[in-house]
Amino acid sequence: MEQDEKLPSYEKPPLIEVALSVQFDPITALSVPYLGLLWNEYKDRFPKHKTLPAIEPVFERFGIHIKNETSEFRIVSGEPPIRLWFIDEKENELIQVQRDRFIRNWRKVDSGDVYPRYDLVIKDSFSEDLKKFINFLKDNNLETPSFNQCEVTYVNEISREDIWDNHSELHKVFVGWSDSFVKQALLETEEINFSIKQLIKDNKNNNIGRLYINLDSVYKKESKEPVYALKLVARGKPLEDDIKSVMEFLDIGRMSIVKAFDSFPTKEFQNKWGKE
Repeated sequence: MEQDEKLPSYEKPPLIEVALSVQFDPITALSVPYLGLLWNEYKDRFPKHKTLPAIEPVFERFGIHIKNETSEFRIVSGEPPIRLWFIDEKENELIQVQRDRFIRNWRKVDSGDVYPRYDLVIKDSFSEDLKKFINFLKDNNLETPSFNQCEVTYVNEISREDIWDNHSELHKVFVGWSDSFVKQALLETEEINFSIKQLIKDNKNNNIGRLYINLDSVYKKESKEPVYALKLVARGKPLEDDIKSVMEFLDIGRMSIVKAFDSFPTKEFQNKWGKE
């Protein structure tokens, strides 16, 4: 998979959240007091914080038949695993840290928020903050991360845009969906939800990860307006156990997501979102 090819781009994509994540073998000594100290490293840019339960580890495996994403069950003794959020003042950006994962998010909070772009901001911000995290571990004589999975997540919220009215009209949004089913159905279609799982391969046709595409018919919390939630997740193991390999896989994952997204919308939505 060539990483330097020109990717499709949209001036006003319907993105509401982007997350870059790296998972590593659990650092047992990274306890709550250390996580509190870690906040000091980011506090000037991320003055707010929040404590949540830890995310379960997830691994992509090949050569065996699996129905869904695989996660490993672990018995944890002592203090329960937690995840800390470090949040910026506007709450557009946040860092999530737990014993076996580091995540960097951008999210749309207000209607006027503009996606800062992967190549211009998102990628470099993740890399810089991950290096700061690793330096903190070294300075406190904690073990350095042994990376085992990388993950790119793009979440889109597709509004009606005067193109569709209700959730039965997915054919007006997604070129891969025909309206013949809706027309021939005996009952009124209220919701359409589906998921697709695709293999990500390298230039030698080896499996290196998976792309998960999930679409759900949902409603905005405040206005109750119908929207489609389109989530794309690319996940796999970096080739080597270093930051360079992590960033290389994130580039590949992001490229897979962008290509998949570009194959999704009808011409009407490509025009609405300003395909460049």
